[in-house]
Amino acid sequence: MGCYLDDLCLEPVNRLDALDPLRVAARAEGQERLSEHMRIWRPKAIVVAMVAIAENVARAAREAGLEDVQEHVLPFPGRKADRERYVAELVTLVTGFEAAGVLLRGGRQRSQPA
Repeated sequence: MGCYLDDLCLEPVNRLDALDPLRVAARAEGQERLSEHMRIWRPKAIVVAMVAIAENVARAAREAGLEDVQEHVLPFPGRKADRERYVAELVTLVTGFEAAGVLLRGGRQRSQPA
């Protein structure tokens, strides 16, 4: 359907304090890699599945020349309340993406009305 899932950090950093230099460095490194992937993939929409990394993802998008691509930030679905909100918001987003022809069907993007 033309969707990609990419982790900002290849190794888990959740055990580190939010301001730990190792965590900050891992996110910065991941931001560069994510920007390279975005240049290749050229997404029509970006969904961030964790509020804490939204700025890293936004910078990666800008570095990839995608500043006009709309970003949607969802909570990480680790806790029950966040999971319910995540699922509800993701369903709404995917439904909107389908209606707008953003998602691929059968390997091709649906044509947009003129």
